[in-house]
Amino acid sequence: RAFVMEFCEGFRFTDLDRLVLHGVDRKAMAARALHATACQLFEIGVFNSDPHAGNLLCQVNETSALPVLLDFGNCIRLSEAQRLAYCRLLV
Repeated sequence: RAFVMEFCEGFRFTDLDRLVLHGVDRKAMAARALHATACQLFEIGVFNSDPHAGNLLCQVNETSALPVLLDFGNCIRLSEAQRLAYCRLLV
């Protein structure tokens, strides 16, 4: 087991005032966060099983805003059969 910490620049995903201040497209940001979560579940088969607003930051740089996913201390690893079964739910 390893405990790793890293400082991630950003502000809370739910801070509407700062999202507006930085001109963040909230729909695009939500789509990026959803895409990251879907990749974890459907492609990799390992995902954060404790997602909540406190584990999601918005990081703004010169050209875009990116979601920062935090706290992967509680993850679930799917078997290949489970991962494929979740994929089949979408088709």
